[in-house]
Amino acid sequence: ASRSMLMGQPHPSTHSHLLKPNEISPGLSADTFRKRRLEFMRLLPQGSVALIPAAPSKFMSHDIPYPFRQDTEFFYLTGYNEPD
Repeated sequence: ASRSMLMGQPHPSTHSHLLKPNEISPGLSADTFRKRRLEFMRLLPQGSVALIPAAPSKFMSHDIPYPFRQDTEFFYLTGYNEPD
């Protein structure tokens, strides 16, 4: 299998025990996140841009990572649970 199939955020095709079809996160559909982004964009002043960074990976030492936790606002809008 390719590296992309072995790593990354779970997908319904790879983690059917966790995600139902069309879910990005357990219990939350892709449409839920799309609606959140549309509502957020509606609230922005016309012509503006919003930059919401993902959380970075953090390490205790050179090769020991802390458990990853995504930035709350970024996850709320995207459902994406991978580091920057």
